[in-house]
Amino acid sequence: MAGGGGTYTREQQDIDKARAALENHVAAMAKAGSTVQQIHDDVRLAYVADSSSIFSSKLNEWMQAYTNIKAKVDQLHQGLTAADKIQTAGEMDAQGYGQAWQSGGSFHNASDATYAALGGGSN
Repeated sequence: MAGGGGTYTREQQDIDKARAALENHVAAMAKAGSTVQQIHDDVRLAYVADSSSIFSSKLNEWMQAYTNIKAKVDQLHQGLTAADKIQTAGEMDAQGYGQAWQSGGSFHNASDATYAALGGGSN
C-alpha cells in the first residue's frame, strides 16, 4: 500500500526480479544438493569404516534438511508465480471495466444517461 489514500501499486519489474532471484537460488540449491548426494554415494561405496558411517549419517541429516527447505522454497516460488498471475488478470479486468465506462464505452452497452447517472457526467 502506498501513501495515505490506500492505493495499491506494484511494479512488474520488481516481481520479475524477485522471481529470477528465487529461480537462481533454486538452481544453486539443486547444484549443492546434487554435489552432496554424489559425495554421499562416493563415500558409501568407497569407504567402510565407523567414521564413514558417521559421516554418511551427517550427510543424510543434511540432505533431509535440504529437502525440507527446498520444498518450502519451491512452495514460495509457486505462490509468487500464482499471485503474479492473479494480480495481472485483476489489473487487466480493471482496465477493461474502466475503459468500458468511459464516455462511449460499450462493455454493458451503457447509454449516455446511465453513464451520467453513475457520475460520469454528460458526454
